[in-house]
Amino acid sequence: MDRLWVVAVTALGGFLRVYQIGVKGLWLDEAFSVWLGWQPVGEMMGWLVRIDQHPPLYHLLLHFWMVLGDDPATVRSLSALCGTLTIPVVYLLGRRLGDDKVGLLAALVLAVSPFHVRFAQETRMYTLLTLNVSLALYALARLLTDPRSAEARLGQQFVDFWRGWRAARYRRLPLQAIETDLAWLGYVVFTAAALLTHNTAVFFPIAANIIVLLLIRLRITNHESRITNHEFLRNWLLAQVGVLLLWSPWLPAFAVQSAGVYREFWLPAPTWRTLAGVVGAFVSDFLPLPSAGACVVGVLYVGLALLGLVHFRRRPAHVLFLLVIFTTPFVGEWLVSLHRPIFYDRTLIWASLPLYLL
Repeated sequence: MDRLWVVAVTALGGFLRVYQIGVKGLWLDEAFSVWLGWQPVGEMMGWLVRIDQHPPLYHLLLHFWMVLGDDPATVRSLSALCGTLTIPVVYLLGRRLGDDKVGLLAALVLAVSPFHVRFAQETRMYTLLTLNVSLALYALARLLTDPRSAEARLGQQFVDFWRGWRAARYRRLPLQAIETDLAWLGYVVFTAAALLTHNTAVFFPIAANIIVLLLIRLRITNHESRITNHEFLRNWLLAQVGVLLLWSPWLPAFAVQSAGVYREFWLPAPTWRTLAGVVGAFVSDFLPLPSAGACVVGVLYVGLALLGLVHFRRRPAHVLFLLVIFTTPFVGEWLVSLHRPIFYDRTLIWASLPLYLL
């Protein structure tokens, strides 16, 4: 029954994301994305470094997606697909941290979120960023809640599986035999993919490392001996090296783009009203509501968050996990903005996921 509900919620979210997706013409940033998508891959890379502030992954995917066409509905459908795929991932994440009800409610909130629906109908990289972070978050949650993540060296399950297959002990792929290594691999690959989707995703691996350090320091996890286990820490450090290696080809361009942002970016300095506006956008932005209606929606979200805190009261490590993922990008962008404003609702889109999970 739960699977049927997840399918139904995902279908609802997918419908909202494609409804009238091609009615409006492309706006300036979308047109620029399409223009980049038209370029040969080598020239695209050069243009991204010289005149843009984003890594290449989204535009590379769009380049090949545009084989299907370059009309507004087609080029936007890549974002709609990424946004729709994020919904079941959030369900799995909620189920991992809480239970089926937590996962289903979080997936429903994401599915009908006007903020996410809006960016799922734009030819930009923000839903791809959210999808990559959600997958990395799910992998991270598995690693922090599965005792097996500290029982063997990173990659050992893959080695054992290969030996078993060579010895003909396995006739089909037993995922349970390699799921911990798959989680390590998923964390590395999707964290790197997020970094190659948007430069502000650098705050995600920072948040992940803060979580691990806090769990070690505060010892509030049910598996505190496992988190401080030498094997887990060794695997964790290797995973960070893996992320860095996958990201490293773009690092020189990242430095050039960061310098360009410092010289040329146009955003105003953030204020407390800006901060409140971003959180409000996560909740009810773009809804045609009067101020009273927006307040009602806000109160409903606050009520859901309080219920979530009550639900997680006996799982302080899970509350810490969600709070760190939510606050780190806000604090990071705010600190950078003290020198050069980069605080922007769409770059913080993935920080809405822990809010919905609460």
